[in-house]
Amino acid sequence: MNQEKGIRVIGFITNEIEEKYLPVPDNYLFSEKDMPIELIEDLKLNGWQDRSGNLWWGKDFQPNPVKGNDGNIYLCLSDADMEDPERSISRMMLAQSMLH
Repeated sequence: MNQEKGIRVIGFITNEIEEKYLPVPDNYLFSEKDMPIELIEDLKLNGWQDRSGNLWWGKDFQPNPVKGNDGNIYLCLSDADMEDPERSISRMMLAQSMLH
């Protein structure tokens, strides 16, 4: 069995229009037992719900990768990260450097 740890990528969607109706629900990602709580709290703190219940984050939100208790690195990448190759590569390289 492979015991190597890796990078776990979590995707999220950004929105330039910050039409904040409600905060991210308290139970957001509550079932993700391995994901570091500080990363979940960062996502909840920086996101919002629109009137339709969709969750959004700002285009500039780039949460730092976090090493979980399971030894894996948790990296949240947005659509804005993926649209900017330099930004996405630098964020992935940072996460990679945390594995060692």
